[in-house]
Amino acid sequence: MCAKVRVLGLVALAISAVACKEEGTIKVHSLSFKGVKAVDEARLKGALATHQSSWIPWGKKQYFDRSRFDADLKRIQAFYADRGYPDARVTGYDVKLNHQQDQVDLTVTIAEASRCWSLRSTSPDSTSSRARTSTT
Repeated sequence: MCAKVRVLGLVALAISAVACKEEGTIKVHSLSFKGVKAVDEARLKGALATHQSSWIPWGKKQYFDRSRFDADLKRIQAFYADRGYPDARVTGYDVKLNHQQDQVDLTVTIAEASRCWSLRSTSPDSTSSRARTSTT
């Protein structure tokens, strides 16, 4: 009787482990950037849908999704544009699969360009505001 309970417990544990698995099979081992100087790298990572897996064995695993990663490349440009860098571009990326083919290391290269400031001023003799844009 005790052996049956143990077997049923192991079967239930195995089923729950499979049921909890995310949609992908290739884990994101690392996510890094090259060329990031003007913005906080942690905030940039936080704005993306692709995240690296936890290094803790029982921590949350993040799986690579190509369409989500492609959308993240566009999100990076929007992130920079919102912070005054409309000319910032993703100039390249590297997706390295490990030898076991179960994890990837992602590296995104960014050209930040120069910051664009928009200053609004209202003249005392006019109710309309004028915008002046300058680059640094």
